[in-house]
Amino acid sequence: MALGDITAKDALVRTDVGTNGRWCLANNNYWILAYNKDASNSITVETYHVHPKGVIGTIVDTQDFSELKHSPTFAKQISSGVVAIWGLNGDTVGGDGKIITIAVSSTGAINSTILGSLVYKVVDETTEALSGERDAVNTSGTYWAFAFRWAVNTGSWAYTCRLVVVSISADGATLSVTDDDQIATGDDNSYNIKLVSGTIVAVNAGAGQVVTVDINTSGVITDAAVDSNDFGAYGVPWIEKLDNGWWIYAGTLGINGYARSFKITDAGVIDNAFTAGGLFLARYGTTCINLGGVTTGYAVINATNAAQEGILTTWSCDNAGTLARLRNLTWETASIYSASMAKVAYNMFLVEGDTSSGQDIYSETIQVDAPGSFLPSRAISRVTGIRHVYRANALPQDTYNIILVIGGISLYSNYVRRLKLGPLGEWTPPVDIPELPEGMP
Repeated sequence: MALGDITAKDALVRTDVGTNGRWCLANNNYWILAYNKDASNSITVETYHVHPKGVIGTIVDTQDFSELKHSPTFAKQISSGVVAIWGLNGDTVGGDGKIITIAVSSTGAINSTILGSLVYKVVDETTEALSGERDAVNTSGTYWAFAFRWAVNTGSWAYTCRLVVVSISADGATLSVTDDDQIATGDDNSYNIKLVSGTIVAVNAGAGQVVTVDINTSGVITDAAVDSNDFGAYGVPWIEKLDNGWWIYAGTLGINGYARSFKITDAGVIDNAFTAGGLFLARYGTTCINLGGVTTGYAVINATNAAQEGILTTWSCDNAGTLARLRNLTWETASIYSASMAKVAYNMFLVEGDTSSGQDIYSETIQVDAPGSFLPSRAISRVTGIRHVYRANALPQDTYNIILVIGGISLYSNYVRRLKLGPLGEWTPPVDIPELPEGMP
């Protein structure tokens, strides 16, 4: 196997249930799937156990929440067991922008009563509309920032991109708006935001625009235009920062998708041109996630192509910013309209798409070979004769480093014995000599 290789692991199809499915980690490897329940003034939230190795369990719990109507746009884990869900408080044409927080137990049970809620933008449904929010970033403390499209009709529609900062307490009970400002003009329906450095964030402000903004540690926008650049009229774009300092701009022009590299300094100054680019087939719902890599950076992009199939591509970006497409995978051949993606573990991802004409939601776990995801390194203590096997650069869910102990007491007290993988893909309590995990020799 090579860096960038893609392997489908498990699949979940929810037939005739709704649209706009969004995954989010909730608690102890239990994930929520939130979606718009068809012909209902509510959203539905389901929970599933998703193993770091890609096994999707059966549905654990389900609850409807009438506090949000129509499509959930995205969700974020605020703390263990507390999830915030963004959506609308009314019609898709002009509902108020709203956030609700819910509780999920360590066994996947959903509390039927919301923890808190916040209308962050009131909408006059006759002349105003709100849409396009796809992601939020925790800027500091309890503060979360996100961007959306704001439309006002004074005889014709005029569109701007606004940035809102909200405070959400760790227990999900207290929510408030701390700032709201316009950062760009122009029409698009896909916005995301990433941390640059310190208090600087970068916003994909739609239609090829990238804007850097300064948000202080009190959740106040101190500079709504540190820098900006218009890279051209790309549709459904996404920006992502790689570990080697380069950024990827992924978007579409017609039926083609393009990945472009550029740079942003720690002070928020944006390159005024792309350094390099590559082509992939894409049409809707582009999402990009950093895979790591210090000298050469790697990324995975999820999108739909002209035939509206779910398509994954992996990319490398060298230290000079040169992009190379590594692998492609068609993960779903149904007619997918929108696509999203979330990171489960260091090399495991949940991709999702829903049909434009039906009410089916397709999800799959996908393994992508990323830096640090190969065969484990080994260390043997010659003092005690204890053999330790550990995996470098892995998240805690998949690392529990000591997997084999041969006599004596370990000197590596900072390591934790690996949890044994049970027959149903669940983690069981630690044992002294657990079975070797999948992929180990």
